[in-house]
Amino acid sequence: MKKNIILIIAALLITSCSIKSKMVLKMTAGESQKINGKVSVPFEYVSGHALIVKPKLDGNDYHFIFDTGGMSFVDSSLAGKNGLNDLKKINKDMSLLKVHDSDLSGAHIKDMNFIVMPFADTYKMPNTKIYGMIGSNFLAGFNTTIDYQKGCIELSNPEHLIKKASNSHKLKMTVITPYFPTVKARFNGKSYRAMLDTGLNFPVVLSVSEIARLNEEQKKKLIPSKGLFCKWPFTQKTENYYYYAEEIMIGDMVLRNVPVIFANLPSMIKGNTFLLGKMFLESYKTSLNFKYKEVLLEETSPSINDISYTTGANIVIKNDEFVIAGIWKNSIADRNGLDLTNKIIRLNGKTAKELTQKEVADLLYKKTVKDITLELEDNGSIKKLILSKEILKS
Repeated sequence: MKKNIILIIAALLITSCSIKSKMVLKMTAGESQKINGKVSVPFEYVSGHALIVKPKLDGNDYHFIFDTGGMSFVDSSLAGKNGLNDLKKINKDMSLLKVHDSDLSGAHIKDMNFIVMPFADTYKMPNTKIYGMIGSNFLAGFNTTIDYQKGCIELSNPEHLIKKASNSHKLKMTVITPYFPTVKARFNGKSYRAMLDTGLNFPVVLSVSEIARLNEEQKKKLIPSKGLFCKWPFTQKTENYYYYAEEIMIGDMVLRNVPVIFANLPSMIKGNTFLLGKMFLESYKTSLNFKYKEVLLEETSPSINDISYTTGANIVIKNDEFVIAGIWKNSIADRNGLDLTNKIIRLNGKTAKELTQKEVADLLYKKTVKDITLELEDNGSIKKLILSKEILKS
């Protein structure tokens, strides 16, 4: 799975440069401008979950990723073009580009510094180039509400968040390095910080190191993967396990029977932190207030995606071809002999050039899709394999 590479690179930059997080924030922060009411920022998807927005940098339009789990970046190719000439070298590893007016659908920040790095090849879209990322240091100047159901982000002036209904949950925000929002959580008797990460597809991801805290009976319920479902760049080990958690607490919410993935998280994410991604967040209207350190989760409709109702195969598109990146052990895909080396010619009758990664993700995880049909190349002939979804069990 292609995860938020930028978060990791940011961590490496900050660590390798020996720059403290507060200093990075001071160097990158700009001055947010007051908004008249609210502005609505529409988004679209890439890679099944990453959100694309269209900011203006000093009057020029670009496509950027929107990610609460990262800082704000621009691709190296922008430096020195379209009037973006205010470049400052911090040291041999890090440069900043000052943008005098960063405009996201009418929400303006003056003189904000974006970290400069090669970015455009990280996320690819047909006929569209992604030139950077709007991260949490941009959002710190506003109230930010992410509404997956409506497909938009609302930005307004920072004011205290107000709980208006019984199905709303107001939580205290803790900010971790360098500027990522977390809330209090509990799992298996231990306190955690749950990081709200729009750059992650899966609902809940914990570090593999936390498996040691499970008892022997719980460990028997772990389902290992062949290949990978979650992978971060620069992590040394490549292990994934599926687990069905009986209970997870997020603030005052008690969640029952939660599908969890254990993965090798980057070193900056300590064992007392886990990640909440799109398949969790899309069941809520999520509001962030960095000024007053508040989070409001307002229940909407349950997510239409479910990683537990699955064929057990993780299929991605690379270089216009399908790749089987991972298979859960004893899943329907595994029991039918699907292997990481199998070559998929068509998925539900379409080639990789005819589908986007989001469309593939919809086939794999939408509850309304009951089965998928694979056409596999087998010794020069085509073999058809129909996989019906089922609840993944240990």
